[in-house]
Amino acid sequence: MLFDRRTTNGTVIALNVGGGVEFQALGGVNSFIGSKYAVDGNWHHVAITYDQSSNGVVALYVDGALDTSHPNTNAWSWPAAQEIELGRSHDPYWYVYDGQMDDFRMYNSILTTTEIATIGTPATSDMLEETNALVVRYNFDSGTNGNSIVWPFGILQSSPTIGPTAVWTTLTNAVSPMPFLPTNPATFYRLFGTP
Repeated sequence: MLFDRRTTNGTVIALNVGGGVEFQALGGVNSFIGSKYAVDGNWHHVAITYDQSSNGVVALYVDGALDTSHPNTNAWSWPAAQEIELGRSHDPYWYVYDGQMDDFRMYNSILTTTEIATIGTPATSDMLEETNALVVRYNFDSGTNGNSIVWPFGILQSSPTIGPTAVWTTLTNAVSPMPFLPTNPATFYRLFGTP
């Protein structure tokens, strides 16, 4: 699981067993698997653009280039109160993502192919496009003293494990950006809240 914001409506984005990026809007309104192999141990940029109307299109870009696009068969929407889950899902069908993720963003407009090519290239991936349309950004940057977590809203929680038995503890004094050092055993973080 890469991204889950789905209950009775909404969508999930995952890596399928063949290594392609999978998109599903609930009820089969739009479902497809990209053709690019994205689990080779290298950094990959994944972007999804979407128009949720009945005649809209969902497009998948990998490393700045269009992989595939598919039309909707009906309109779909986000469940308003559903949290965004990154790397995991409340649905036990999905496996927890076992990898690294950086610089998750959501925009309230569709980026152009040129803008996606810019942020999909490693040398320019930290550039911000359409800053007025940027509504969510979770950035996990490395620094001289370790890493930091940056979040625009929500409650930061931590757990010594991940999966369905994980116990998440709210970090009451956490302020964005929050630096942290890698620990052994590992500490996992999540953000809890709705955008």
